[in-house]
Amino acid sequence: MIWSDMYFRLGSRHNNYYDKESNIPPSVAQGIPSNVELVYWDYYHDNPAFYANFIERHRRNLGKEPVFAAGAWTWSRMWTHYGLVEVTVSAGMKSARQAGLKQAFLTIWGDDGNECDPYSMFYAMQYFAEAAYRDEVDRDEFARNFESTCGENVEWIRLGGELDIDETLAPLNDNYANFGRWILWHDPVLNFLEKMIPAGLPEHYRSLVQKLRGYCPNPKAAIHHRFAIRLAETLALKSRLHLEVRPAYRNGDRKMLEELLELLPKLLESLRQLQEVHHTIWMEWRKPFGWDTIERRYAGVIARLESLQNLMRRHVENPAVRIPELDEEPLMLDGVKQLAHPVFSYTRVASASTIP
Repeated sequence: MIWSDMYFRLGSRHNNYYDKESNIPPSVAQGIPSNVELVYWDYYHDNPAFYANFIERHRRNLGKEPVFAAGAWTWSRMWTHYGLVEVTVSAGMKSARQAGLKQAFLTIWGDDGNECDPYSMFYAMQYFAEAAYRDEVDRDEFARNFESTCGENVEWIRLGGELDIDETLAPLNDNYANFGRWILWHDPVLNFLEKMIPAGLPEHYRSLVQKLRGYCPNPKAAIHHRFAIRLAETLALKSRLHLEVRPAYRNGDRKMLEELLELLPKLLESLRQLQEVHHTIWMEWRKPFGWDTIERRYAGVIARLESLQNLMRRHVENPAVRIPELDEEPLMLDGVKQLAHPVFSYTRVASASTIP
């Protein structure tokens, strides 16, 4: 079993998997061993016609009955992206059924650290199962089935998706943001992505904390509920810090700087508690190998927050002591026009020195 995208990419002038003009020579198709199955993976489209076209292209251009792979949208984020799961899985599975495919499965990826809360993935699994048997997933029936399979109210798990996305910025089916992840790891001293953070994000997270606290999950889910709340609390504080520290410093606003200095110990404590909950979940659901990567990320952002705290304290005590990192004006990144869609890896946010 191999992924079929390499054939479409090689046949594309633009190295584009989904290039409708991709040309695959018959000799290439004939060279695929008979005992090899081709997997048509597609995690991005919300139009059933697109999937139907590509299923047919596998049959016509590659001479194979494809296996369809949907995506659980767990990669490069802290919580499953329920919005994109819903629109892509439903469209893909509808086409797979109508085309008479015999096999389909759901992929769960852990790119760049595998940080996504595993309990949140059940949402995608249940949705995939629902979409396998009906054209339209009924939300009420879905909720009842989820309670039967997982013994849990699905609403707060769906709500957890707002850790990474804010529905007020863009519609769910066109919103790939992973704010909850990249703001968590973003360097607070250099703060070079400050202009990528929407002004309303701190309030978004404060509101999310209150909404999450309105639910009482079952005992098995309690720690995942606590993880979501602790992450939202941390993000509320950290996004505010990113948005306010440079303007306060450059405007000579001593009162605001002192207020932010009072915020920093709260943020550091919240971050340490988040790390503890995250570690407990990791050890329960995964092997210890891999946690070293996450632990270094927590240690790195804690160290940089402590550095910022020291720099700010010295400046408040003596304004003549400058903070060179905050004297610089951050720029918008080239090619990133919409604040609704910033998606960054750990490497791109942890330090400006590592951006290629």
